[in-house]
Amino acid sequence: MVHSRAGLARRARELGALLARLKGPLACLAFVIESDLVETPLGNLVARAARVSDIVGELRSTEFAVVAPGTDEEGAVLLAQRVCDTLQREGHLGSGAALRVGYAAVSNVGYLPTDPVALLARASAAARAGKPEPGHAWLRRYDDTTTQNSPSERIIPEPVIRESGTP
Repeated sequence: MVHSRAGLARRARELGALLARLKGPLACLAFVIESDLVETPLGNLVARAARVSDIVGELRSTEFAVVAPGTDEEGAVLLAQRVCDTLQREGHLGSGAALRVGYAAVSNVGYLPTDPVALLARASAAARAGKPEPGHAWLRRYDDTTTQNSPSERIIPEPVIRESGTP
């Protein structure tokens, strides 16, 4: 099933609340497919490649997000590879098409409370402006400097510094 933005946000918050109680990991991935020819609903392909427990949502016609409960950074990379392989096998990453995947993950939502919707936004920012992972030019992990050079896409606002020097 492919959720709308609102449905994805609701389900992400539900999973976030559950994982906070369980102190489990959570990863969010954003898939951006650049192609002139998008004939097939790609969200269904992303959903088929994801696990049953993953939540897939369409952000735009060529942009999808996956909320992956019980998944750390290593698992996010494996999921990204699985989705990429599926898109290639189905012929959606041929000539003229490009895939960028951004991801953000926390290993313990209970220890490091994180709004899952903010995690989705970070994954999306990484897909757009993140530094490619070594050996995988299409894969980008979110870090605090991901949007540093792009203020218009900043996820977390800069603190306001008052004259006394304190935020």
